[in-house]
Parts: sequence; C-alpha cells; structure tokens
Amino acid sequence: RGALPPAPVAALSAEQESAIAARLEKIAEAFKAVEKHPRAADADIFLKAVRYALEFDEWYDKKAEDGVKKANRLLDEAESRIAALKSDQTPWLEGSGWKVLGFYSEIDGSAQPYGVEIPEDLKWGQGENKVPMWIWLHGRGDTSTDLHFIAGKLDSKKPGQFQPQGTIVIHPFGRYCNGWKSAGETDVYEAREDAVARFNVDRNRIALAGFSMGGAGAWHIGAHFADQWACVHAGAGFVDVKRYQKLTPDKMPPEYEQTLWGMYDVPAYARNFFNVPLIVYSGEEDTQRDAASYMEEILKAEGMTMRHH
Repeated sequence: RGALPPAPVAALSAEQESAIAARLEKIAEAFKAVEKHPRAADADIFLKAVRYALEFDEWYDKKAEDGVKKANRLLDEAESRIAALKSDQTPWLEGSGWKVLGFYSEIDGSAQPYGVEIPEDLKWGQGENKVPMWIWLHGRGDTSTDLHFIAGKLDSKKPGQFQPQGTIVIHPFGRYCNGWKSAGETDVYEAREDAVARFNVDRNRIALAGFSMGGAGAWHIGAHFADQWACVHAGAGFVDVKRYQKLTPDKMPPEYEQTLWGMYDVPAYARNFFNVPLIVYSGEEDTQRDAASYMEEILKAEGMTMRHH
C-alpha cells in the first residue's frame, strides 16, 4: 500500500524550503492583526497550505522550481488578502469566475478551503433574486493536497468540469482523499453554509453532484441525508464496501465492522431516494459502472426506476 500523501516528485532543497519558511513566518505574523476578522479564513487557508507542504514534503510538480513558484503564489495571495482585511475590504469576492475561499471548521478550528465558480451573467448580490447552487465533489487525487488544490483554482481561466447554466458551483476540499467521509463529509455541509451566507443562495435549490470518489460521496451523502438536496447527481463512484472490495465469506471482517459499514454504505438507505430526484451516469466500459447497476437492482426491488445515463 502506498503512503498518503505520496513521496514528493521533486523535493525542494534545504535552501528553497528555508526561504519559503522564513517568508511564511513573516506573513503569519502579519496575519495576527486580522485573525479576528469574519473573513480571516480567506487568508489563513493559504498559510496552512504552505505550512503543510513544508511539513509533509508535499511537492508534486515536475521541477522543484515550480513547487517554489506555487508556494510563493499562495503567499503572495495571503499577503494581499491580509492587507485588504486590515482595511476591512474583500476584493476577491467581487465579480465572476473562479474564487478560492475559506471557513473555519467547527471540528478542529482549522481553515478549510473551497473553490467557487460564478458564471459571467449571474446576478447574485444583495437585492437580487436568490440563486441556485450545485456542490461538486471532486474525485480522488493523491497529489491534490491543500497547496495543489488551491493553486489549481486560484488563477484558473478554464471552466470546471460541471457548469450548469445560471448556477453557482462550489468545490469543497473535503480533507484531501478521505472519500467524503468523517471530517470530509462535515466539510461539505460547512462549505455549503459558508457559501449560502455569502452568495444569497436559495436553500430549496441546492444540488449535490460528484464523479468517481466524488460520485461515491454523492451516493452516500445523498442517501443518508436525502432531505438536504434538490437533486442528487452521482457519477461512477462505489456504493458499498462488500461488493466494491469483492469480499467473500472467508475474507469478511468481524461482524461489528460490517455493522459500521452502514455509516456510509448506500444499499440499506436506498428507499430515501424516493424523497429526492436521483440522476446517475456511468462510462459505458467503466468498471465502476457496477455500482450503479447494483443500485438499479436495489431500487427496482423497492419499486423505483433509477435514471441511469
């Protein structure tokens, strides 16, 4: 089994890391002046991302110099936002396109990032009509730690994989690669609440979607909390442990562990999908299509026809 996060692709030299650490320390000291600001997490996410990269050797660019550039870009943004917060300004919230925002987790007080896409023609501010919102759960990416997740969205000019017209799309980070379970699941709700408060979102039109690991997240969060969503839109991801892991009787874990599968497995909660529109899609030759086929069987037995594209 490989370690997560994996070993660096191009580790930084001691001198490179020392220079970044010195700059981080200086900016972290400046951050103390705004740490009580309601939008402090919007700056803190950059400091945490660089700190983690240094501490856990999270350098996954092909060249060490690119890792240095990425870290300094995040520190540039932190510096700029701290300066703006000192004047009680938040210019990164203005306009459309990609935004990277943060919130403080109620679990551990950590600053957690999430991305936001706002369409060019969408009017969402004060005095405008409430807007719909989709939550997009990302797939597995072993090298998509805080630093790389944030950097990939901070200066992006490309639209995301999923852009419903006239709709805000948010992209929770979900604590990296934990399959949208435990703290990763909680982050989905906390990112949602932060975005609802900022963007005048219509709570009756919040939909949940994802692909691969994100599809698994959409399946299990959608099934367990069907009352929270206007629609659940699951792509490819697995739905249960036993079938996904191909566990035969001789390989089954203790009974108590099998009971705990119910915290995230979907089949036992299938009837909840009578309470929310469910749309499922799979690749024609994708092995994870099996999960959707399995759920088709489960739901058919309950008298429900699943929309499977």
